[in-house]
Amino acid sequence: MTTAAVGQRGRTRIADRVATRIAVQSAAELPAVLRVEAGGLPWSPTSDAKVAGDVIAIRLAVTVAYPAPLRELSAQIRDYVAHRVAQLTGLSVSRVDVTINTEHPS
Repeated sequence: MTTAAVGQRGRTRIADRVATRIAVQSAAELPAVLRVEAGGLPWSPTSDAKVAGDVIAIRLAVTVAYPAPLRELSAQIRDYVAHRVAQLTGLSVSRVDVTINTEHPS
């Protein structure tokens, strides 16, 4: 069996929808995150990801447990999701925007 040279190998492209699902699942792994809005009505906050070349920009809409230190929790979500998405896709994450929709008592 022969191996193709680096320049002759194929390319793997990750669709926006796949990147979104990876980001949503990654955020859902955190204990303080009760729900991540993966889709919904056009006027409601939802989560999505945009892949441009080798870079991903992520937007998450989450529901968290009350009471929660929102600033610290948002930073934790951003850091964890950026690390996890980069680890799973091999792409770099340019940003993770977090919108906290509601808080529910835990």
